[in-house]
Amino acid sequence: MSSEIKLGSQNVLGKVLWGWLFSIITTVLAVVFYSFMVMYEMPSAALVVFNLMLALALYGFWRAQNWGEAKYDGFAPALLIFMMVFKGFAALDFMLFGIRTDVWPDMLPMTMSYEWIVLQGELITQLGVLLMAGSWRLFMGSVVGNTGFMNKAFSMPASTLWFLYGLAFFTRLATKILGADFGPLGSLFSIFFSFGIAAIFLIAARQKSGIGKVVVSAALGLPLMLFSLAAGMKEELIMPLIPAGVHFLKLNRGALYKSGVAAIAVLVLALSQSFVSIVRETTWANNEAEVNLSEIGSIYLERFDSKYVSDSLKTVFTRINMTNVHAVTVAVSHSNGFYFGEIIAGIPIALIPRVMWPSKPAIMPGAQHSKRIWGAFIDEADVSTATSAGFFTELYLGGGLVILVLGSIAFAFLNAWLFRYLYARKHHVACCLFSYTYFIAALRFDELHVVYAFNGIILFFLTVYAAEYIAKFYENSIKRN
Repeated sequence: MSSEIKLGSQNVLGKVLWGWLFSIITTVLAVVFYSFMVMYEMPSAALVVFNLMLALALYGFWRAQNWGEAKYDGFAPALLIFMMVFKGFAALDFMLFGIRTDVWPDMLPMTMSYEWIVLQGELITQLGVLLMAGSWRLFMGSVVGNTGFMNKAFSMPASTLWFLYGLAFFTRLATKILGADFGPLGSLFSIFFSFGIAAIFLIAARQKSGIGKVVVSAALGLPLMLFSLAAGMKEELIMPLIPAGVHFLKLNRGALYKSGVAAIAVLVLALSQSFVSIVRETTWANNEAEVNLSEIGSIYLERFDSKYVSDSLKTVFTRINMTNVHAVTVAVSHSNGFYFGEIIAGIPIALIPRVMWPSKPAIMPGAQHSKRIWGAFIDEADVSTATSAGFFTELYLGGGLVILVLGSIAFAFLNAWLFRYLYARKHHVACCLFSYTYFIAALRFDELHVVYAFNGIILFFLTVYAAEYIAKFYENSIKRN
């Protein structure tokens, strides 16, 4: 890195233990308040208070640690911050719309009241987040201050950044607009897309003025967003705008300003959600290969009114609020037991190339979870919807509290170890891309399936290792000649 930031190891364990103690006490108090409020038949208010207190517990742990310059953009601090924000959104959702048991799957029995299943799901998630964040801080040790990416704009050559952006631009143009099919290579293009967005942030960060950073990141992100209009995926519309959003957020440190930015972000999410719904309705539902954007635009404008925006906002809050997702996964464990083979054993299976194992079973964790929920009423081969299980509640579904604890610590170890591996070998570009990749992963970490999360980090390591080996082979061949 351009400058090495080392934090002494003294007091790191003490700070982690202090953070855990504060979080445990706050969480226990949250459970007490929740129980009393449920007992006195105030379930919606109970969930509002409960989520806010869980957010406070996470905030206390975040504040207790010395993150150095990675206070906001290292993986664990970002995970804690995003989980705090989502707890706040969950509280707001329950405040505005109350408990919505109408979204509970009809075929999944409740073995206890909804309020107590929710309590279990949120406590499992809280335990997993705190274990992962604390373990990551301990494993990262003295290099934790270097794990952020926001201050690394000048540590990477400008030519490298523009190459990464160009790679994302032209692969997205070829596949989304020109309809080119690159076969197995197409699976790499999502990685190029992510790296291109990282490059947007860092290219813009080189600008001297804050407004310049916002303008440049928006100008570079807009084409990638437009190329993805017909994809029918909300993430592909939003991700190219994240660099502009982060730079816009950094223009002012005031709480009121940041609250306004958050409100704008929710509105953008609502508008993108409604647009994506129309894309899926007009193309996916009718199995049409081509997307008529002018037709979709016309439908969008016809439907657009205050009620449509309100309904879209309600849908966004439902998607952001993972409380029901956690509760459903816990209810599946109550009804069906644990799924160690599908969830945990699927991790090494997914790494084996199909060329070496032609009959390898398909790894479809979202479809498998849909099957677990709907049971005999649906055939896994006919599942068209991937259902989120919540990362930590899915770990729990893989084998109870033991797997939850071991899995949370194992992921923290792998993440920290890989960064330290790259950092020790002075792979500046790889370190920066890794930091950005897992900052974005932290944003929606709770929606990741366990197999994808673990395999993603393993494949990142294998890619870097292969690149390192090829570079050494090339250098040796030049020396021999």
